[in-house]
Order: sequence, then C-alpha cells, then structure tokens
Amino acid sequence: AKKLVQYLASNELGGRMTGSPEELQMAEDLGLLMKDLGLRPGNGSSYSQEFEFSSGVDLGPGNQVEIQRGDSNQSLKLQDDFMPLSFSKSGSWAASGVAFAGYGMVAPASDSQPEYDSYKDLDVKGKWVLVFRDIPEDIPNPRRIFLNQVSRLHHKALVAKQAGAVGLLLVAGPNSSSKQKVLRLRFDGSFAEAGLPVLSISDEWAEKLLSGTKRSLKDWQTELDKGVTKGESSLPGVRLSAKVDLIEKKAKGQNILGEIRVPGATETLVIGAHGDHLGKGASGLSLARGEESGRIHFGADDNASGVAALMQIAQDLQVQMKNGRFKPKQNILFAVWSG
Repeated sequence: AKKLVQYLASNELGGRMTGSPEELQMAEDLGLLMKDLGLRPGNGSSYSQEFEFSSGVDLGPGNQVEIQRGDSNQSLKLQDDFMPLSFSKSGSWAASGVAFAGYGMVAPASDSQPEYDSYKDLDVKGKWVLVFRDIPEDIPNPRRIFLNQVSRLHHKALVAKQAGAVGLLLVAGPNSSSKQKVLRLRFDGSFAEAGLPVLSISDEWAEKLLSGTKRSLKDWQTELDKGVTKGESSLPGVRLSAKVDLIEKKAKGQNILGEIRVPGATETLVIGAHGDHLGKGASGLSLARGEESGRIHFGADDNASGVAALMQIAQDLQVQMKNGRFKPKQNILFAVWSG
C-alpha cells in the first residue's frame, strides 16, 4: 500500500489531473494491478470506463464591455480592464444603470453574530451591481469566520441575482492584498453558471463608476472594512453594456473498475475511492498561493491513500476467499473514480 501511495503521488503522475495523460497512465497501471489481484474487468471486457466532462472554459471572440459616461462611450480592454469569470452567463446585455453594494454579502444572524446584509435598503433591480471581491479587512476574527461562509464569488453572484441584478461587477480595491487586480479566467471545477454575467474589473474602472458619489474607491473600502454595510442604489452618470462569450471545453476521463463476481448474485456492493487530483492546480479548487502556484499537487491524502486502501481491501478479500474464510453473497465492484 505504501508503494502504491508513493507511485500515485510521484512526480511521474504529476498530480493526476482529470483527463490528463498522467491520469490515463494511472488508469492503465491500476487496471493491470486489478488484473494481477485476480479481479475481473468491471466494464464489460475492460477495466477502464471512459466518460466526457467539462474541463474548463475558453474566451470566445465576442467579449466586450462599454461604459457610458455623460455623452461618451468608452470600451474596456479585455484582460487589462475586465475579464468574465468562468461561471458567468454568456450573452448580450443592453446598457443599464449601475448600483454599488459594498462587499455584496448577505448573512443571517447567528447565535453569536448579528446579520450582515450588503443589500439592505438598496434597490438594485435591473442594474449591474459593483461589489468588492473579498471580505472586510478590519473586523474581529470571529466576524471574519462568520462572513467567510458567504464570501465565495459564486455565492455573491447568487445573492446579486436574487436581488434582481442584471449582472455582477467584482473589484479588488486598493486595500486588498491580492496581486490580481483583474482575475484571470480560471475554471472553478464545475460548469454551473451563475445565471447572470459576472465580470472582474480593474480598480481604475471601478473608480470611474463611483466618481459620481464624490467618494473615492479607497474611501468606500476603508469605511466598509470596519464592518459597516452601506452602498448606493444608483451610481449617477454611468450606464454599462456587455457581451460575454465563453466556450465550454470538453475532455475525457477514466474510471477504473474491477470486480469479484459471485455466481447467481443479484446485487453488487461498490467500494470506491477517487484517483484523480488537481494536477498543477490550474482549476479554482487549488489552495496554492504565491510561489506554490503552478506546482504539482501530489494528493497523497487526496486520494492516493484511499486508492491504496481500496487495492489492499481487494487483495485481502481475494486471499480470504481462496482460504475459504470469506464467501460473498453479492458481487463486489472496486471502483477508482475520476472527475
């Protein structure tokens, strides 16, 4: 089992990203191991079960954002000024007004924490909503833990949609420690869209949107960082239109299936573990930060150890069956899941 963990978490398998050549190599090797252990193929005559999945998104040619300020229309530059997020809805949206909802979070009160509602007393229906990406910086740790539960960008998009917003604009702000002022297009592990357009925009353009409030982006963020909730139902003098064009990418992954078959059995017990992992962390599921970004995510505990335990169980049961100490009444399918 230890040798199998070491192999699965090796440089050679490069983090076992779903759909990667390394995952295919793992599938071939684990199929051979199942055969050596005496398991029968679990998918007809094959130990492998191929499936198609959404592996990411690409930018299409039609991504545009225009901001009307007074009598002028200004186009934002893709990547430098704005970027659609992977879970954004694709389509076209005519020019609409813009509202500002602080950090864009709603959290009902708990036993120890009062409610937090960025949308309280705001009418954002039919408007784009500008919000800060993270959570307030200058608040006590228990409050940070409380707000972290509702701080995911996908959740902020859901809250904006429920409030009737046309779309969501996300900005880091000058007080943010993030080095990415405009987020990269990064797949978050699922293709479930938020139901509205979601755009990351630069601090410079957020500043322009807020200029009619007579307060700077930094002034707004510094006040909100103290934990207060306030915003503006309508930012004067600006309207925003957008086109979002995202293309879903497809790839193929491999499950590995081996079986103990029992003559006359009408039921099957499935014992499984997942074999794939995060590769070099290209998806939004990686927790790597700074210099760790882009390195192999070996996944010894997620889930090379589980696969090794699965194979150990298969081997032990085969030995007990040969010795007559184990007589199963149902089939047993050993599955290494991917994706």
